[in-house]
Amino acid sequence: MVSDIDLFQFATHCFRNYADKDYITARILYRHELIWQFRWSALQTIEKYLKAILLYNKEETQDLGHNLKKSLKRVKNIEYLEFDLPEKLEDFIERIQLCGSDRYLTISSYSNLYDLKNLDETVWSIRRYCQNLKVNNMLQANLQAIKSDKYKKEPYKYKPFNGYLEEILKKDENNLQRKALVWCNIFFEEPEKLDETYKAIASADTPPHLRYPKQYYRLAEYVKLPEDVKNFLKFYSEFYWFYENKDKSFCTNAIIDTIKIKNDQNEIDRLQKMNLDVLLSKTEQHHRKKIMKILKNEYGPIIWLSLTR
Repeated sequence: MVSDIDLFQFATHCFRNYADKDYITARILYRHELIWQFRWSALQTIEKYLKAILLYNKEETQDLGHNLKKSLKRVKNIEYLEFDLPEKLEDFIERIQLCGSDRYLTISSYSNLYDLKNLDETVWSIRRYCQNLKVNNMLQANLQAIKSDKYKKEPYKYKPFNGYLEEILKKDENNLQRKALVWCNIFFEEPEKLDETYKAIASADTPPHLRYPKQYYRLAEYVKLPEDVKNFLKFYSEFYWFYENKDKSFCTNAIIDTIKIKNDQNEIDRLQKMNLDVLLSKTEQHHRKKIMKILKNEYGPIIWLSLTR
C-alpha cells in the first residue's frame, strides 16, 4: 500500500508541478495566437490540477482519463472541501473539455475573448486546493484561508505552498517563464506591475467534413471520427441522396424521427400534418441551416455551430 507521504509526493511532482508547466505553456500559446493548441494545454492544466486534488484527498483517479466534468464532479463530492466554482468557470471548463480534447479537429472549435482570463481564474481557483489541507490538523484553517475575501480581492497575495509557479515568480523579471506567467495576469502579479495590455483573441475553425458533409460521408473509412460525427455524416448523405432522388417519405420520416428525440409532441403533430412538398421545400429553402436546426438536439451544439454559419 502506498503511504500518504509517497502519494502526496507523487501528486505534487507528477500532477501539480506539471499542471503548472502546462499552464505556463497555455499562456505562451495564447499570447502567440495559437488558440487551438492553447485549448489542449488548458485542458491538460485543469485535468492535472483536479487529479492532484483527488490524490491529496486519497481519492482514486484511474478511470477519469481526460474527462474534466467527471473529475470536477468527483472533487465536488469530497464534502469537507466545500469545493465550488463560479458558473462561468464551470461553463469554461465544459467548453475546454469539448474543444480542447479534439486534437485532430474532428468537430468545430471555438474560443471567446475571455478565454485566457477564464483560464487564469480557473487555475487560481482550483490550484488553491492542490495541497494536503489536513496536515497538522489544519483543515479548517486552510479552508478558511482559501475562502478568504481578502485573497479574492488580491489573489496574487495568496501563496499557500512553495510550488513550481512560486519558484518561477521568485526568478529575475527577465526570466522567460516568469514573463509568460505574469503577462496580464492579475492572479499571480500585482496589477500595478502589469504594464502590458491584455490581448483579447477570438478564434473559430470548422473542419471541411462539417462544412461540406455531403462530400465527406465516407471519411470514416480513412480516419477515426467520433461516433456522433460519423452518424451525422451518414444521415446527412442519406438524406440528400433520397431527397435528390425524390423519395419524400424518407426525408419526411427522417425529420420527424429526429424531432421525436426532443419529446416535443406538438412539433411532431405539426410536421405530420404538413404537406410533404411544403415540408421539403422549407427544408431545401434553408438547406443546411434548416436541417441542422432539426438535428441540433441529436448531434450537439458544436456540429450545429459548424453548419449554421
